[in-house]
Amino acid sequence: MAYTIRRGGSDWAEIYVKEADTAKDLENDHLMWAKFTDISWTHDNQGFFYERYESPESLKNKAVDNPAAAGTETDRDSAHMVYYHRLGTKQEQDVLIFTNPKEVDNVYFSVVTNDGKYLLVDKRGDCDFEEGVMGFADISQDGPNSKLDKPIEFTRFHDTVELAYLHNIGCKFYFRTKYKAPN
Repeated sequence: MAYTIRRGGSDWAEIYVKEADTAKDLENDHLMWAKFTDISWTHDNQGFFYERYESPESLKNKAVDNPAAAGTETDRDSAHMVYYHRLGTKQEQDVLIFTNPKEVDNVYFSVVTNDGKYLLVDKRGDCDFEEGVMGFADISQDGPNSKLDKPIEFTRFHDTVELAYLHNIGCKFYFRTKYKAPN
């Protein structure tokens, strides 16, 4: 089980993983600098996707793993990133799956589809939390991205239509949208 803690009213979140049988936190699975994040597990339960920023520049000279420092900085966040964390590894080993340095104000959210075959990435504009699935990638065990060891190329959906993932059957996706709605 993965969970987040936000300290002192900060938007920064720390992610912890707890062993369900013993209720103990796993030592290596403590992740810092997550912000505006979901946690989406791969279906093999070997890891999960989450979203984060780089640690704030103003805190780089302080103890980076000092949770009390999060939220005291005044740096501007930019270049939100989607990472994959493999259980039992340190955060430094997490794999950058997606970012877009050309659109630094966007926030991204990732979700593994119900069947575990695809990873979807939502793109949200700066402070605009309308739903919009940007693209998908095959992460199935026999798919081109199965190793989750490098950034992934996503097949893009329509960029200007707000889409919210509901379900999929194979490669047929079902979305909720307001596209061309009369009201």
